Amino acid sequence: MTHHLDPTDVSGAAPAPLLRASIAGVTVALWYAVPDYVHGKGPRAVAKTAVSAAGAVALVWGPARSSTLAVSGDEESKTTQPDQGAPASSGTVDGRRNTKPALVFGMGGALLVAGIGLSLATERWIHRFGNRMARQGTLLPHTAIGLVAGSLAVLADLDELPAQHQGGVPVGSA
Repeated sequence: MTHHLDPTDVSGAAPAPLLRASIAGVTVALWYAVPDYVHGKGPRAVAKTAVSAAGAVALVWGPARSSTLAVSGDEESKTTQPDQGAPASSGTVDGRRNTKPALVFGMGGALLVAGIGLSLATERWIHRFGNRMARQGTLLPHTAIGLVAGSLAVLADLDELPAQHQGGVPVGSA
């Protein structure tokens, strides 16, 4: 699928997702860059907490998240209908009613613990990788990792960009 962005469109449809993606990317980049500028576990924890809090505040006070409801018809009627991409209700609800709550909570807890463990292991590996790069003489290795991770966060968040198919210029072409 090719996404089109109309360079003359100033209606504000795309800036909110772009701003959210940018905030996420900057927050991730700063998070990973902290060890290059703040030394010691305590001060580093405070700095990373500040980076996380600033990113969260910017996302909350920044652009509003798009709704799963699409406005149909003309702007004056303001009637809403479910988005066409939303999954339709099916018979799976009946299947969920027969599931034991203990099983659901047990699986959810196991997934939560596994996710936290995987996240911590990944963070430790990335930090050690940055330290290894520093020992090999790389200047500001954690900042380099942060720039890559921040760029990936921006790309991952750009899936929310609206596709505009009305005479726009395809993204990536000049």
